Amino acid sequence: MDTLCPTGETLANRVEWLPGDRIRAVCRCGAEREFDTAAPMWDWLIHHSHLWDQGRMEST
Repeated sequence: MDTLCPTGETLANRVEWLPGDRIRAVCRCGAEREFDTAAPMWDWLIHHSHLWDQGRMEST
């Protein structure tokens, strides 16, 4: 789900493939984490975004 920030920009979650078969997940709030496999990456990204939508950011 995309969200508009106060400046009118569209904020979106992003997934980036890195060298060495690593995956970087970037939440629309700017938080990011690296993973070895896709399943935990999607789990983190979806749940982190959900907490952000509720105004309850997690620290990682």
